[in-house]
Amino acid sequence: MIHHPDAIGLTLDPERWANVNDLILKANSSGKSITLTQVKDVVELDEKKMFAFSEDGLRIRAN
Repeated sequence: MIHHPDAIGLTLDPERWANVNDLILKANSSGKSITLTQVKDVVELDEKKMFAFSEDGLRIRAN
């Protein structure tokens, strides 16, 4: 997952949320190939629960 959003041109909102679609598009444009399935797997399968989705599933942030 992207630990430095600015490195790919991703902007976080004031509450540190990023739009999931923007994350995927900007990561792929920067040579870091990720898919929505991979993003979901990181959030759902990580034992440390380092990332979370917003209630609507459209945004992601580090916990």
